[in-house]
Amino acid sequence: MAEDEDGGERSQAFRLLYEKTIQIPAETNLFTWCPTMDLMTFSPDSKSIWLYRMTGQLVWKVNLKGGNTEIAALTWKPDGKLLALGCTDGAIRIYDTNNGRLMHTNTTTSSVACLNWVSESCDAIKTRSTSAFENLINIDVTSFLPRLNTISPSLAPESLYATRFAMDSMINSSFKANDPTPIDILVSGESSGKLLFNIYGNFTIADLPFPPKLELTPLSHVATENMSFHGFVAKTASGGILLVPLRVHFIRRFGSDLALISFSSTRIKALLEYINDVVIAVYNESNSIKKPLKSSISSLEQILNSAEDGPFDTKLLETLLFGVPSESVKQWISESLSERSLRAWKKTATTSYENIRKLVIESLIPACERALVILSRIGGLADWRERGVHLGLNGSSIQQIIENFQTFMVCAHRVLWEMNSEFHYYSSFIRWLKYLLDEASNTEVAPEEADTKIETTDVATFITDYLSVSTMDRYFADSSKVFPKSPEFSESDLVSEFPWAADESAGRRVFKPSDPVDMRSIIKQLITQCGSVFKESADAMKKHALFGSPLRIKDSCDVTKIMLTSRIIKENDMSFMLVALSLDPESENVLFIRVQISQNPSELAMPVINAVMVNLPGQRLKSMTFVDDEKIMFLFHPKSTPASTDPYASLSTFEFLEIFTEESVIATDLLASDLFDVISAAPKLTPAWAESRTFEENFVPIALAVNGRKGRRVASVLADDRQRYLVFDIDDEEVEDDEDEVMPVD
Repeated sequence: MAEDEDGGERSQAFRLLYEKTIQIPAETNLFTWCPTMDLMTFSPDSKSIWLYRMTGQLVWKVNLKGGNTEIAALTWKPDGKLLALGCTDGAIRIYDTNNGRLMHTNTTTSSVACLNWVSESCDAIKTRSTSAFENLINIDVTSFLPRLNTISPSLAPESLYATRFAMDSMINSSFKANDPTPIDILVSGESSGKLLFNIYGNFTIADLPFPPKLELTPLSHVATENMSFHGFVAKTASGGILLVPLRVHFIRRFGSDLALISFSSTRIKALLEYINDVVIAVYNESNSIKKPLKSSISSLEQILNSAEDGPFDTKLLETLLFGVPSESVKQWISESLSERSLRAWKKTATTSYENIRKLVIESLIPACERALVILSRIGGLADWRERGVHLGLNGSSIQQIIENFQTFMVCAHRVLWEMNSEFHYYSSFIRWLKYLLDEASNTEVAPEEADTKIETTDVATFITDYLSVSTMDRYFADSSKVFPKSPEFSESDLVSEFPWAADESAGRRVFKPSDPVDMRSIIKQLITQCGSVFKESADAMKKHALFGSPLRIKDSCDVTKIMLTSRIIKENDMSFMLVALSLDPESENVLFIRVQISQNPSELAMPVINAVMVNLPGQRLKSMTFVDDEKIMFLFHPKSTPASTDPYASLSTFEFLEIFTEESVIATDLLASDLFDVISAAPKLTPAWAESRTFEENFVPIALAVNGRKGRRVASVLADDRQRYLVFDIDDEEVEDDEDEVMPVD
């Protein structure tokens, strides 16, 4: 126990909740807290992520696929439901917190250097711009559509949509303008210096360049509650450190229109992925129908080949027409067919065809209908000239996608029709085989089967049209006749390029089933077309993002030694960007910079800049993070070897608002063309600790993670063995070192 100023014992700050040990040593840079739940990430290396409850229970673990990528950054969605990993291969992988399942992947052009997920506050939503006919254009039609079903992992093993959470979060949710959800933005910075905003998961505003000629790589990011101001700390190619402000006008200016577009983009992409997975499931199920039959037919081919008795389909047709099987066919019947196998084939086929019917009627077609509703809504916004033009929406392109979706729906209906026909012919073929088997074995036909009529034409149709090639094989053909490559699309293109023929007498188009159709290529084409439409809108948004003049913090330093944390704080009606920066842990100094954010969203200038250098004499900083808008927490070790009575590490907080006085103001009304060296102007002070806890030799912490959620503020430290960790309640002091205060869970 630590001593007070009079030499007596005093209470340690932060009540100890848990002392636990994880399975294997963890990387300190991947040690984080979930913002809303008592979950923590530990990772044994930079190629995997392990999620634990703070009680020490392993929830799930994920290993990155591919040997050439590592985790460069990670961040939680503000509601804690998703976890994003930024990787060195440029991929941003987003996982479901519940089960660790990969939800989707966004791709950048270079290694991810900075990753942060931010969300609007509920108060900020009220300030969004609204349209004149908001209630009319934002009627929530999708909320009346049926909820789509999950896809069985046995039918589509790689599908993301096997869980109800994935379906509800990615597909079944609706956009409600009268009760909007906060816009969330996943902000990623690349090592090449480009920025990427992902709104609602998949609406991407890419290639936001930093101010030219600076060659910056972002290190950290923060944003105000209304998302109008974004602040970056970035490094230059020469090792300099700059603070770069960014004003984003499109959220406030476009309001619910932006929310609708970004929401729709994400849902359309998810629906196309879902449709593709359903088509694969239908194909896999159709293969399972005739797999045992194909195996049996293969044995017939071998018998016929050895006897040089002709092709199998010819011999089966001869047997059907003349009623007398050849010797080869007789051999096949006796060796390969049995009443048990025929019953099993019929049962499998019945089950599979029923599954296909459900997949098409309850999943595939409703998914297309949902996509059409969403696209029609976006198309209406594009055609409304007062709102659609500046949003970058192309009404004709959206109409083309709608027509292509309608074509795909007709194709889906045709699949169902043909699969029903195939099942009818398949059933006749199985009954005929049962008849041949009974004849060959002199088995008496059951009374209920004696009256069952076998249509010769149905059996012949199955042999000639379906035995070698199933219905779904035709819809997975490698065909170039899908959609024209040209951006322009007309009705004549649809008739000539797609497998349709005009029926002038009926005044409609008729499907030509003889032509091959590759449903996956159609989906791929739709993905490309939808991506192009929403990219046009994203490019229009990008024009409303403007960078301000950067603030020079340091001209040159060893970037590998930098320790950095940043936060947006509010004081009364003012907002500030706060940066705590240690250029070298050995320097015993931490620089605090507070930048006032103008309340006028059109201003890029930083009205007032404060800077203070905080001294930590005799200490080596190991970690630091903001707890809330008033406190920051430090973890440090003594620079020299401690004596037997001295602590080996300390965990302390202090209230940083008190350090920003009139003496700490280093600039006011900074002009857009100026660069100001902060470090040379910052006054120095020694902090007065608000709370402190010390650690002895038996537990020396080296990493710190904090959850500053109101009502549940906790901190955790990881020991130097990288396996043991402690969890503290940072709002309560530990009154006495009593084992009853520790609450481990077995």
